[in-house]
Amino acid sequence: MKQGLTQEEMFELILKKAKADERIRAAAMDGSRVDPKALHDAYSDFDIVLFVRDIREFTRDTGWIRDFGEVLIAQFPDDWFDQPYDYEGKEPFHCLVQYADGNRIDFTLCDVSRGGALENHEPRQVLFERDGYDWLKPVETQEAFWIRRPGKKEYLDCVNEFRWLSLYVAKGLCRDQYNYARFHLEEGMGEMFLRMLNWKIGLCHDFRVSTGSHGKYLKSFLTSEEMERVQAAFACGDTASMWESLAAMYDYFEELTETVAEGLGYPYDREEAERVKGFWQKRQENAERRECEK
Repeated sequence: MKQGLTQEEMFELILKKAKADERIRAAAMDGSRVDPKALHDAYSDFDIVLFVRDIREFTRDTGWIRDFGEVLIAQFPDDWFDQPYDYEGKEPFHCLVQYADGNRIDFTLCDVSRGGALENHEPRQVLFERDGYDWLKPVETQEAFWIRRPGKKEYLDCVNEFRWLSLYVAKGLCRDQYNYARFHLEEGMGEMFLRMLNWKIGLCHDFRVSTGSHGKYLKSFLTSEEMERVQAAFACGDTASMWESLAAMYDYFEELTETVAEGLGYPYDREEAERVKGFWQKRQENAERRECEK
């Protein structure tokens, strides 16, 4: 990796460049760096919000991102092939930049003419502002990231979707359709599994905690044994291990589901859980028998 600015030097450069450009009327920092409880290390991004006088001066030519270092790769998610950005308009614009020296800055550009409409509830530190905008305020609470208590319908739908998709995984494995089975196990069932796991964690902490984006802080809330069970729920690569992961994920999910149901006063249908498991287990037995007979 190319030697470059330290984290502290990069932060100073961001402030210096922003303050020197009169077109930038205010700047703020969002994200994990504003959260004292978040992991802070060399991989932490700078989430910088620039409130500018005319956003079009920044979106029509993004060469200004090179003022902060050698660009390794950049992404502009608001200008995608199926949803192009209106460069004549003044909608917010994101520039995600990975620099060759290891620093990464996720810029959010906001036109000050739309400032009052840019509602923000996530943690934010105001770095500077020139014009006394009453809509630009620091946000210290982490409440926007807390695990949200599910309603009864959301809980029941999650349980239903998980059990339903387990049959898709079994069907795919019986047909030797690896990618079909993997998708429904990891993306479909996996999403419902992690949702239920989060609800169980939220229940234990009065729904006043966050496990981070995509559960990146899960390890902080689980015992080593629980973390091993989470990891075992996701397949390693072959059909046999996928059957094992299906069983591991299913059993752990049902334990979590019963705990969440008890804690929230929601119903838990153990009979359905056992019927569905018995159904795909029978298919597994048939598939393994056919494989042995070859």
